[in-house]
Amino acid sequence: MSCLQIEKVSCRYNGHNVLDQLSLSVADNEIICLLGASGCGKTTLLKAIAGLLPLAQGEIRLGEHLLDGPGVSVPPEARNIGMIFQDYALFPHLTVAENIGFGLGRQTRSERRQTVEESLQLVNLQGLGERYPHQLSGGQQQRVAIARALVCKPRLMLLDEPFSNIDTQVRMKLILEIRALLKGQGIGAVFVSHSKEEAFAFADRLALFRAGHIEQVGEPGQLYRHPQNRFVAEFLGGVNYLAAEVVDTDSVQTAIGLIRGNEPHGLARGVQCQLMLRPQQLQLIGDDQGPLTLMEQQFLGHHCRVQLACGELTLEASINEPLTHARARVQVEPHALVLFDL
Repeated sequence: MSCLQIEKVSCRYNGHNVLDQLSLSVADNEIICLLGASGCGKTTLLKAIAGLLPLAQGEIRLGEHLLDGPGVSVPPEARNIGMIFQDYALFPHLTVAENIGFGLGRQTRSERRQTVEESLQLVNLQGLGERYPHQLSGGQQQRVAIARALVCKPRLMLLDEPFSNIDTQVRMKLILEIRALLKGQGIGAVFVSHSKEEAFAFADRLALFRAGHIEQVGEPGQLYRHPQNRFVAEFLGGVNYLAAEVVDTDSVQTAIGLIRGNEPHGLARGVQCQLMLRPQQLQLIGDDQGPLTLMEQQFLGHHCRVQLACGELTLEASINEPLTHARARVQVEPHALVLFDL
């Protein structure tokens, strides 16, 4: 079932379309990431969903309810949507418990106390209700913001760069905790980020933005392994492009030899194209007689980044152990080939 449905939405700013005829859906209990560089429109869409920006065109529905459309604009406080901001937006003069219970005005004092205590336990902050935001770490402040958003039982959660102010050492742990929390509560979420690493770890699907429109939507692994164009390929990680000629239904000839795929690529024999290879897809074998010449090698802890020359072609590979030879041979394991037009 669709939790959120966005149909042909346009938003204007200073007379220009920031979003142009954009459509997207979010399923119940699905986390989708709006991924892209600064200024591409992803935060604009988040604000439009929240009701903080008017639509120039299109519709936004939450379940069966129309939030925005011709003649309709439900105010932000009536949308049943929770929002978590980059800077947490906590009230500095209120305690943790008071921050969480801020939106529970209709409950009695005892009901509010019990609800707040349950929320503190949910985000692993039990015993910290009397502290003030400045007495907490960044990760703890983010948990308070999440508890405050969840306490009103929203149908949808919006997260705007929620991990950018978190120390690198604890960021991935917090990402996994919040993902598990949203999944456990059965809440759909729309998450804005410019970090592909955060997106890969947190989201079920990615919507990759460029200049107010979506280039590709899909599961993180699908976009990484099967990008529809060069922009998607390069945004999500390192790439090598090799001039290639189609040999048959599943293989191409390149400067480093015949590369075979494990499924048909759909191009006719003899077609000239470019083959995309990720650095991780190149398997290097040290060989003093090999066709590749080692140019540079960097040890990065969990892998080694290697640059090699093959004639005028420069390749980048990611390998587990440093090369001990000045030259190398390369192998490419069969995979679904990604081929682009010249």
